Amino acid sequence: MTLSPAPQTAPRRVGTEDGSAVLEFALVSILLLGLLYGIITFGLILAVEHSLTGAAAEGARAAVGAPAGEETTASATATRAAIGWLDGWVEPGDVTASLAACDHDPATDCVRVRIDYPYGTRPVLPAFPLVGLLNPDVLRTEAVASVG
Repeated sequence: MTLSPAPQTAPRRVGTEDGSAVLEFALVSILLLGLLYGIITFGLILAVEHSLTGAAAEGARAAVGAPAGEETTASATATRAAIGWLDGWVEPGDVTASLAACDHDPATDCVRVRIDYPYGTRPVLPAFPLVGLLNPDVLRTEAVASVG
């Protein structure tokens, strides 16, 4: 009678990599979520600034057709009306309109519409840790139109 050798079992490894995929996913997903948040925030800041610039230009254009003496009132009203989707975010104190001599021709009056939106205190998206440090404190835009 021949004896067969005993079946050998594979030696158990001491350092298995059972949870490494989960750990790698957790680390990479944090980076990817931060990157995604940064892209979305940058896009929204660009959209807000674009909307504010369009509203300021609309306010400056409104002053051109306004009766004499009412240029600043007409431009501020038109600016607030043109803000659109940011109506709940932009407060009346953020919009200023002034009438003064033009820089290029002191004999002509120009209306200057300026919007200062404090993005640092009223962000469209809440701040994400560390990425929020890159957001601007104030979004500022200005439009000028000759009225005379």
